Amino acid sequence: MSPQNQSTRPIRHRFPRRRRGAILLAILVLVVVLSYVILQFIERGLADIAGEGYYVERNRLRLEAWSAMETTLAVLADVRAINGALHAPAQGWQDPIGYAGVEPTRGMRVTIRFTDESGRLPVNLLDYNGLYLIFQDMGFEPAVCSVLTNSLLDWIDEDDEARIDGAEVAEYSRRETPHRAANRPLRNLMELAVVNGFDTHFFDEYGNPNHYFRRFQEIVTLQPVTNLNLNAVNRSVLKSLALFDDAQIDMLLEHRSGAARLGPDGGPRYFSDLSEVTALLGPLPQGARMGVSVEILRIDVSVTEGLSTFALRAVVRAGGGGGGGGAPRATGAGQVTMGGGAGGYPFVFLEIREEAPLSQGLPSPTHGRAN
Repeated sequence: MSPQNQSTRPIRHRFPRRRRGAILLAILVLVVVLSYVILQFIERGLADIAGEGYYVERNRLRLEAWSAMETTLAVLADVRAINGALHAPAQGWQDPIGYAGVEPTRGMRVTIRFTDESGRLPVNLLDYNGLYLIFQDMGFEPAVCSVLTNSLLDWIDEDDEARIDGAEVAEYSRRETPHRAANRPLRNLMELAVVNGFDTHFFDEYGNPNHYFRRFQEIVTLQPVTNLNLNAVNRSVLKSLALFDDAQIDMLLEHRSGAARLGPDGGPRYFSDLSEVTALLGPLPQGARMGVSVEILRIDVSVTEGLSTFALRAVVRAGGGGGGGGAPRATGAGQVTMGGGAGGYPFVFLEIREEAPLSQGLPSPTHGRAN
C-alpha cells in the first residue's frame, strides 16, 4: 500500500475500556435514580387520589347517615305526637326508614339501632344498697360485692377519704402504674379497668372486658335517668331494685314476651299507662321512680357501602321540644354543636358523635335495608 493511500485512511479513536465502563455505570445510576423519582411521584399521586377519594366517599356516607338520623327523629316526633309519648319500639318506630317510606341511596345499607337508656339504672346516681344488689345479683361473693361497691363510690365521690374495702389515692399510688381516683361521675364504663376490684373481676389479664363487664353494661347507664321505663327493663335490673318478688318479675316480663306478647289488636304488647302495670302486679312500692315512657334514647346509625362504613351516634332526651335547643350541626371532624332555632328541636341532645364504633352487644330492635 502506498504512503499516499495510508494518509487518506480515516483515523479511528479508541476509548480505553475503563472509560467506557465508567460511562455505562453512570448511565445505569441515572436510570435507577430517575426510576426511583418517578416511582415516588406515582406513589404520592396515587396516595393523593386515594385520600381525595376517601374524603369524597366519607362525605357521601356522612350525608346519608345524617339524613337517616333526621328521618329517625322525625318519626319519633310523629309517633310521640300521635300517642302522647314514646313507650316502646312496638309502637311502630322500630323501623323508622320503613315508617317514613324513605329508600336509602342505591348501593348503601342503612342500619339503625335503639337502646332505651331509661330501661337501665343510672350508675352515677346509685347508692351503696343499689350497687351492692347489682353485684350480688351478678353472683359475686359478699366480700367482693363490698369491694366493688365501695371502690366505685370512692371513684365517683369528690373526696379522697377511702371507705372500708374501697380505694382512694393512697391505694392507687402504690400500683404498678400509679394514678388517682377520678373523684367525679363515670364518663365511660371503660374507666372501670383501673378501678380497684373491677380491674380483676371485670377485665381479663390483657385489660379486655369480660362477661361480667358486658352484663354490668346491660344493667347500668351513664345517663341521668330519673324514671325507669318498665317497657325496657330486664330481669337483672328488676332484681337489683329489690322492689318486686320473682313472681311479679316473671309476670311483667311474660307480658312483654312469649305467648302473652300479642295484644288485643294482634300487635306486640307494651304498657302505655302505669295503671296497666298496677292491674298486672298490684300497687307499686311507695316512692318507686318508674314509668312506662322512654326518657333517654340512644340512636346508632350506621351506613355501609362496600367495605366503607360511617357511624353516627346520638343520645336524646325524649322530653325536649318547645323552646329547647335547636338542631345539631357539625362544625368539624367529629364535632357537633347545638344551635338555637325558632320553635326549638323536638328532642334535647345529650350526646352526639360521628364515626363512633357501634357496640357488638347493642340490643334489638334493629333495622337495615339496602337499595
